[in-house]
Amino acid sequence: MKNVRLFFITCFALISFIAFTTKDVNASEIMQSKTGVDPHYDWTIKFNRELDRNTLNKIQVRDAAGLIINTKKQLLADGKSVKVFAPEQGYTNGKTYRLEIQAVKSKFAHLLKNTTIMPFTIKDAEPEPQLTEGLSKKEQQLAKLLNQYRESKGLKALPISKSLTEVARAHVKDSNAYSPENGVDKRGIKCNLHSWSANGKWSPVCYTSDHKYASNMWDKPRELTDYNGDGFEISVGYSSTTNVQITPEQALKSWQGSQSHNDVIIGIGYWAELTTMGVGIDGSYAHVWFGTVQDPSGYY
Repeated sequence: MKNVRLFFITCFALISFIAFTTKDVNASEIMQSKTGVDPHYDWTIKFNRELDRNTLNKIQVRDAAGLIINTKKQLLADGKSVKVFAPEQGYTNGKTYRLEIQAVKSKFAHLLKNTTIMPFTIKDAEPEPQLTEGLSKKEQQLAKLLNQYRESKGLKALPISKSLTEVARAHVKDSNAYSPENGVDKRGIKCNLHSWSANGKWSPVCYTSDHKYASNMWDKPRELTDYNGDGFEISVGYSSTTNVQITPEQALKSWQGSQSHNDVIIGIGYWAELTTMGVGIDGSYAHVWFGTVQDPSGYY
């Protein structure tokens, strides 16, 4: 019977169909190198027969100097596939490694005598984000997360409006100080996070779920800045009495979990017309304002 060795490699995942042979073969086979690999990527190798788990230590990852990298190996449920986990701290960005498979035995003592080697190079580290002048670290991170999410959907990043950011900051400050969402309107309907107190240079509004007072919220950029267009807001927060600090990551996750808020971020329907945004996040609240017109005050 002819001995056959079969290999199938995907772009990033190693899915190798490796056939065992009883013929003595001592040569090494170098497989095509993989580049741009994530530092925490886990490789999967598939053989054509069930493996002897006691020989999994023959599957190794080495660095460019030939030193063995400490990796965990797991025999998967089918008995033929092995998962090689990345080191706990990850591989080093920009460095080249090689995955070696040698002297592995099948469950029935068939021996894989030739060595298979697959070089792979870890992608370069992403540059540290630079703090955008005029934005706090939290604001910069929130803006970055929102635009990364948009870009993951094939959308353009939105420029950060100075005027809309001023509105967002004012609302964050008002929310932390007075929690206007805890009030009710004259009908007894509870206010929500789009509400503004009567303690500032703006018209107060108890924004209710039926959107009865929507225009009072849309006008806020014109009330507070030179921005000559409606503003639209997404908000998230804890009651200021809890003293819980909200993070940019928590804010985005909350909005992604709400279809109406998520639609605004990724421009579904009417929201496809949005061209700019302003960010505010501090204490227990995060407010992001969106608009459709140019900001005469410029952008961050």
